[in-house]
Amino acid sequence: MRIRSKIRLDVMADELIDKILMKSDNAFESLIQALNETGQSHVAYILTGQGSSRPLSEALSTKLISHRHYIVNAMEAKSSGLASALVVRGVFSQCDAQRVIDKYDEVDAIINETILDLLMRKSDSSFHSFIEALNNTGQEHVAAVLQVDVTPHTSNSGKPHTSLRVWLCLIIIADIMLIEFLDNL
Repeated sequence: MRIRSKIRLDVMADELIDKILMKSDNAFESLIQALNETGQSHVAYILTGQGSSRPLSEALSTKLISHRHYIVNAMEAKSSGLASALVVRGVFSQCDAQRVIDKYDEVDAIINETILDLLMRKSDSSFHSFIEALNNTGQEHVAAVLQVDVTPHTSNSGKPHTSLRVWLCLIIIADIMLIEFLDNL
């Protein structure tokens, strides 16, 4: 049965993990390569501990969460071209941008929640590119809130805390290209 046919994300994640565990090392290497090629190198870092694109740090994640209410109400995504600006900067894939654009018939808060939900699954560098995109789309007031005292927080080993690593592993299932890749192995 295909992973995408599962209804709940936790069931999808379980199925994905089962498939990966049944495959050869070559399949795992192909998964890592696909992650890197589809803008998910921060997820590859979680799985391997290798690479330079680390997942969103707890400090930046906390910053997004603590300012979420303000951002959701203050950000203007539709008329500013924010989704396109995020694609240009490599923060969003075309699939991510389409998820946002598909919400354009919803109220602004729903669109902004979608953007923040996607951003929470990205890397530290994506967070900083998000701030640049805000500044370049006339939303300096939102960017300013996020630029105050940003310091990364890691464990003693220099890696993101385990709870963050586990949570981010689950985002693999959100990328349709990767799920299709795994289904076809």
